[in-house]
Amino acid sequence: MALYQMACAMGWEFATAAPHNSFYFHKHDNTFEDPEMIARELERIATMLLKSSRPKNWFRAYFNVGLANRVRGRKRPLPCEVGEDVFFLDPYGDVIPCNGSDEPMIMGNLIEQTFEEIWNGEKAAQVRKKIRNCSKQCWMIGSVSAAMKRRPFIPGKWVLKNKLKMFAKNGNVSLDPVGGKGDHQYKILFYEEKP
Repeated sequence: MALYQMACAMGWEFATAAPHNSFYFHKHDNTFEDPEMIARELERIATMLLKSSRPKNWFRAYFNVGLANRVRGRKRPLPCEVGEDVFFLDPYGDVIPCNGSDEPMIMGNLIEQTFEEIWNGEKAAQVRKKIRNCSKQCWMIGSVSAAMKRRPFIPGKWVLKNKLKMFAKNGNVSLDPVGGKGDHQYKILFYEEKP
């Protein structure tokens, strides 16, 4: 939280992320020592973002609550459709849907083919089919941002509902988790931003 407040005081943008295991990161043993503490800090940041007058920050709040959801090991609230409208280009020319998979899912290589051939090719179609069955539950800004833009009504509804609750109660608020209902309701205090 202190780092977020320092970034705000300096007029900087503040981004959050959580460790993921993948072939690209050369890690398969990342874990969270205290996931609940991390999730609560992400939620505190989300409350401050939601209090902002900038709509961009409201959607960042949604991302942060989704990240808290991921840290707790819960299901991704928006579908992952990497390889449909976003891709990752590695330094060797490989076009892959993302860098979060356990093994590389190479759609093609720009040294060997044009982008159109890769994107519209059979290999890309096979990779997209694998993605539909992916169970990783990643929550990284690259894929989440695309999913939010593809289905703006889902984060928009979350933002509207929580902004209205914030104004109505003006204080302690139960901020809804991303993804809706269930046993994962939690209470978050709206903290005052420091100038």
